[in-house]
Amino acid sequence: MKTERLFAIVMVLLGEGRVSAPELAKRFEVSVRTIYRDLDSLAQAGIPITAETGRNGGIHIMENYKLDNRFFSSSELASLLIALQSLTVVNTPLSIQHTVEKLKSLIPAVHSDSIERKLQQIVVDYAPWISSGYPLTSAHIAVNAALEQQRLITISYENRLGQFSERILEPHRLIFKENSWYLFAFCREKEGFRFFKLSRILSASLLDETFEFREVPHHFLENSFSETKLIPVLLRIHRSIKSAIADRFADFKLLETQDEYLIVEIPFMPDSYGYKFLLGLGTDCECLAPEHVRQEVYQQIRSMLHLYEPK
Repeated sequence: MKTERLFAIVMVLLGEGRVSAPELAKRFEVSVRTIYRDLDSLAQAGIPITAETGRNGGIHIMENYKLDNRFFSSSELASLLIALQSLTVVNTPLSIQHTVEKLKSLIPAVHSDSIERKLQQIVVDYAPWISSGYPLTSAHIAVNAALEQQRLITISYENRLGQFSERILEPHRLIFKENSWYLFAFCREKEGFRFFKLSRILSASLLDETFEFREVPHHFLENSFSETKLIPVLLRIHRSIKSAIADRFADFKLLETQDEYLIVEIPFMPDSYGYKFLLGLGTDCECLAPEHVRQEVYQQIRSMLHLYEPK
């Protein structure tokens, strides 16, 4: 825990310049005495921390300092830079890029080339293959600001059924799950925690009112994406789509091999997204069981057929 806090303090000082000890203590929920002990630990690790008093004083890292390899190895620095760059899709790009560039400036010249090579070896891109990129909308920027400033936010939201609503939220976390970003927030209207898909937030505005972080119910996050909502479904699939099944269901079971076809069991979510996925596999997939899932697929195929019948 202390190591994580030391690392976080360095990131704060890199990103914000001068910060007071009481402000750091409040941010990390420790005493001012603990912060000063942490600063001593950083100084012993070779990072020149300077504390200045007065109106424009505060704690900061000396300018033109280069990181000693006793604190971070070149591989650790590369991993840190990759992680920071991957956050630009949900943070203000300029603020993240500023931190990245400042961190790069601390790297000794002898390591800079090897770290730059490592950065080019791994690219983190959350945008779909068929897209013009991952646009950072005004709603995304507002959500990020609300998280940073611990302020309420009001959003216009469209749920998966196409229904619209206005919500006042206490933002707590951003979660990346199954290729999508979600805002985890306490909803004032529903008086409970909810997930809001970022792509469905049509607009968002910051409010002046701040809030205190609430304690999240035990295992709430895990249970919200829990397998308890899933049911086992038996499929007969063509070998050509085995990779598509494996990509979607990491823990699918291969039960039987039949020439060009396979019998597999998948953990299936019986909602609109689940059925759309099965229908998207076309004639390369047949649902064998349970019967109610097979019948639902059949009914949706009939509806599609009716839609395309000659008028």
